Amino acid sequence: TSSDRQPETTAANPTIASIASGDWSSAATWNPARVPNGNDIVAINAAHAVRVTDANAIAKIIGIKAGGTLRFRTDIDTKLAVATLLVMEGGTLEVGTKMTPVMPNVVAEIMIRDSAPDTGTVQIPGADPSQYGTGIIGLGNIMLNGATKNPAFVRLATEPKAGNTTLALSQAVTGWKAGDRLILPDTRHLLWNDFNAFTGQWEELTLTGVSSDGKTLTLAASLQFNHAGARDMNGTLAFLPHVGNLSRNILIHSANPAGTRGHVLLTHKANVAIRYVEFSDLGRTSTDSTNDTTTDSNGKITHIGTNQRGRIPLYLHGVIGSQTPPAGQPVSSLIGNSIRNQTTSKPLPRWGIGLDSGSSNGVVRDNVTYHIAGAAIMISGSSTLPNLIEHNFLVRTMPDVAQLQMFGENGYARVLVDNQDPLGYDGTGIYSYVGAGNNAFHDNVAADFGNTGFTFLFGVVKDSSNNEAYGPGSTGYAFPGVGQAWGFNDDSRAGESVVRAGRVWNVFQ
Repeated sequence: TSSDRQPETTAANPTIASIASGDWSSAATWNPARVPNGNDIVAINAAHAVRVTDANAIAKIIGIKAGGTLRFRTDIDTKLAVATLLVMEGGTLEVGTKMTPVMPNVVAEIMIRDSAPDTGTVQIPGADPSQYGTGIIGLGNIMLNGATKNPAFVRLATEPKAGNTTLALSQAVTGWKAGDRLILPDTRHLLWNDFNAFTGQWEELTLTGVSSDGKTLTLAASLQFNHAGARDMNGTLAFLPHVGNLSRNILIHSANPAGTRGHVLLTHKANVAIRYVEFSDLGRTSTDSTNDTTTDSNGKITHIGTNQRGRIPLYLHGVIGSQTPPAGQPVSSLIGNSIRNQTTSKPLPRWGIGLDSGSSNGVVRDNVTYHIAGAAIMISGSSTLPNLIEHNFLVRTMPDVAQLQMFGENGYARVLVDNQDPLGYDGTGIYSYVGAGNNAFHDNVAADFGNTGFTFLFGVVKDSSNNEAYGPGSTGYAFPGVGQAWGFNDDSRAGESVVRAGRVWNVFQ
């Protein structure tokens, strides 16, 4: 659209710029010869690699130009406080690499400062009427690699009971350590009318130790609730719940979740490799109807949006990469990350991970989401294919309050007829919408969803296998319009869908 390049104007008119490679904290790196402060618009120029080496780096806006690099040390604690971090096409943000990730005993932090975007007009350099700012905008190389949690979530070996201080695991874990935050889902089998006065029994836990064989976790406090598995009609235990690890040692978060929250938007020719990063209290697009900034044919502002779409915690919009990757390699990788909302303010931000408008040939694997509204993973747009969505753990995906009381047919009817951009509002683990077919969905687990574990709306499902949905919620799988092309009468593009070996337990319909 006409605003595709608008994000780059957020770093216009820098007040300080790099003149050489060097440390952020060295005056010799910059012109003028001083360290950037909290009011600065910073430019990192071509052929310069600027390194964050401590916990004191701060700026208002950073623009990393083509050929420029902002790099974090991986062997000591580091922190950058910034309102808007823009990685231009050909620029690089590097916080660890796949071969040299941030070391397990240190933390790298990017804190998005509480700073409302300047909504001005598109004619004024630096103005941001579509509110791209206050967050990370990536059109270049985004390489974030934290210490591995393997696996990021795991099935339990026994049913957790109230009063337990340990959890027995079905397989060993590595990289889990004392102080990590864990999530254990609510697994009750409730009836539809139990939700009129519903209080969740999911539990956020603190890990204090892992046994030498990696198969027993010790908790800081006793469990408050039972977390039963699924039993067949003879009372034989068939399935057990999972526990997920929410902590990572690269942390991207909003400074003030009750103020202007940050977001991460990766788009166009971005090369994305994000592994084992925690995205906390991010996202501004709420579950209310979207309300976008609009302009006329001359670019004059006709309305300033109050709920701009696409400002979600981790959003890949039209990501095609800058070059064709080697055979078998993805354009984008989102692996082992944690996306969570720790606040209780309403309305909650909508969606955790979004793939939209041509984001293709990506891998979304081993991520853990918690306390997300609308849809934990949202995939939309007819050109968004093929992607591999595999082995993600999606816990407590909530609808808005009104929808929480409108489950079943009434709730689904509201989702379909809401007044603007309504889909993906209803509390779904994975929502694949309108022609976003030919994606593969394997081994994902959705628990404690407001409405549906997995929704595939229109188009085709290339391959969905071994996905699992359980706990308080309405429906495990929903396939409205599958086999139809875009939901209309012409089904010539529909094709065949394949769904295999799904598991659904303890949902009410």
